[in-house]
Amino acid sequence: RGTVLNLDGHHVLCMGGAASIDRQWRKEGESWWSQEAITDEQVELALENCQGKKIDAMFCHDSPILPDRGNKAFLGGFIPEEDIKLSDDNRDLIAKLVLDMQPQYLYHGHHHVRYDDEFHGCQIRGLGMQDHPNKRLVLIVDTDDWNGSEAEVKAHGKMRLEGKDYVMKDGDVVEFRSGLTSGGKK
Repeated sequence: RGTVLNLDGHHVLCMGGAASIDRQWRKEGESWWSQEAITDEQVELALENCQGKKIDAMFCHDSPILPDRGNKAFLGGFIPEEDIKLSDDNRDLIAKLVLDMQPQYLYHGHHHVRYDDEFHGCQIRGLGMQDHPNKRLVLIVDTDDWNGSEAEVKAHGKMRLEGKDYVMKDGDVVEFRSGLTSGGKK
């Protein structure tokens, strides 16, 4: 957590980690881990690694905001308040990084909900799988076009979702998603 990659001259901050709000139905050490959430120390490490670099994008597990602008109704009202607070705290740490680094884009998949939003000038892309038939996707991003808007990048075919049979090309920047849900086997 906190690794900065240089992808063809573009700096990308990788910040995994999120609180499992459904941990009450999971088994510790098998389908959830107590060290899942981002720590203050990991945020400090990320900030150190970003010093002197313009961060163009962040690839994260979590987002600084919930889908639907913080509407927690999608949680169904059955998540314990303690777990909601852990999730809120994790998002606050991602928000701190976004505010400090000012990336143009943030991509994440934590809530498994496909959505686009904005947070203090950063374009947020939730990479949900609900609209794709094979549920195993690869996000392809061509960094040559990060100077334009995300809509322009997609319009030129430089960012797209591909199915599990996609053949990688030299220079592809990808996000692998397995389609596993709670209780899934690796």
